[in-house]
Amino acid sequence: SAVGTSALGYQWYQNGAAIASATNGAFAIPSTAAGDAGSYQVVVTNEFGGVTSAVAILKVLNPVLVDSFNPTIGGVSPVSVNALLCQPDGKVLIGGCFNRLAGQTRYDLGRVDAQGNLDTGFDAGVTGGTDNNKWVYSLALQTDGKLLVGGTFHQPSGSGSGDYLFRLNADNSWDRTLKLALNGVVYCLAEQADGRILVGGSFSTLDGLHSRPCVARLNDEGTWDGTFNAMATPTIYSVAAQADGKIIVGGSFTTLAGQTQKYLARLAVNGSLDTTFNPAPNNTVNTLLVQHDGKVLVGGIFSTLGGQAHTALGRLNSDGTVDATFNANSSLNAAVYSLALQTDGKIIVGGYFSTLAGQSRANLGRLNPDGSLDTAFNPGASSSVYALAVQPDGAILVGGAFSTLGGQPRAYLGRLSNTEPPTESLT
Repeated sequence: SAVGTSALGYQWYQNGAAIASATNGAFAIPSTAAGDAGSYQVVVTNEFGGVTSAVAILKVLNPVLVDSFNPTIGGVSPVSVNALLCQPDGKVLIGGCFNRLAGQTRYDLGRVDAQGNLDTGFDAGVTGGTDNNKWVYSLALQTDGKLLVGGTFHQPSGSGSGDYLFRLNADNSWDRTLKLALNGVVYCLAEQADGRILVGGSFSTLDGLHSRPCVARLNDEGTWDGTFNAMATPTIYSVAAQADGKIIVGGSFTTLAGQTQKYLARLAVNGSLDTTFNPAPNNTVNTLLVQHDGKVLVGGIFSTLGGQAHTALGRLNSDGTVDATFNANSSLNAAVYSLALQTDGKIIVGGYFSTLAGQSRANLGRLNPDGSLDTAFNPGASSSVYALAVQPDGAILVGGAFSTLGGQPRAYLGRLSNTEPPTESLT
């Protein structure tokens, strides 16, 4: 309220911008939407001058977050999106099991622009016909702009590549310098700081000659690195490189580098086992994410981590000890398949679960940096979420096996509009 000499004038502002026609003593929002969130203030004036009110912050809880991004995906069941990757130019790479993308034929790999329109200049699909057992599971963008693609496919026609793994140049042409033939599925890929490439999966040999069960390293030109000899059985699902060059691996393995080691481990730069790192989850690890502070997020189907109760999700300190301050347990019989980190430190969690941090969440949720639930984020997905990515403007890409996202029809892929600052605060 404002009191003063008659003929008071009002102008309301949202986030510093004048709101058209908001020139009365009261400002009302008849139907609150996500875009209404922000800071509000009013400037009251009369013939003697003006005064600006304090700022009021409006938070919109559980808004309809799904935006218009909807590059329709189809194919012979089962159909899913397993991997998402945002390029620096705003384009989005999509990998999975499908034969249609944005209304055109694309086999298991395609690219769209930031609005969801098909990039017709990118057509490097990995299968043809009705073969829907050839999936893309992993995508990795190298610092030189080359794209690594891993999955269950055999050599794509015309690629000159090997089985289960290929690479595209920055101009989208096939990179025929990488043509190693693996004999099993590639589930995960990562580039080290020195340009060497980490590959994890369920393979046992390279080119039928070199025994490298489940984990291998390639030199940046695509040849195999014979100095790295970790070896695991039976499967590695996730790999992450730490800033110090050490390598964390997660999966269903029970042996690693010639020793008994279950589900989660760390390797030295040469591939030998780091015996000081042993968080000992009691079941499979599906996904790993190294935070900017060096702490490691771990997702999977375990119920204990480091001897403590952590269902499907936990966090480790950089030395491998359990971060006791982080306790975001999911529901029993749950699985976490994907993790993504926002610039403000919040953690997006995707998988197959019904609760997260003690509250109801359908396969998708967001945690504050301390592991507490972000109660303002609750879009929900109708089935499993396998892939997450955060665009430069903060919008969240979600892929999986769902048919609805945030209550809206979205088959296998959708995007949530950003309601948080896309960059860190420098105030």
